[in-house]
Amino acid sequence: MYVCRVYRICTSRVGEDLIVRIVGFIFGVVYLVIGRWDGNTRVLVVVRVLMLLL
Repeated sequence: MYVCRVYRICTSRVGEDLIVRIVGFIFGVVYLVIGRWDGNTRVLVVVRVLMLLL
């Protein structure tokens, strides 16, 4: 039952929007933290994220 509920939330538009926002927020935080260390690392992280998404 719980899995069905979670699955239903994930497949609904509201659920998708929420997941996208959470993932985007996490990536944004990681991006900012690593971006402060080094500019080159930031580029590498963006490339890795794009490769994961594609």
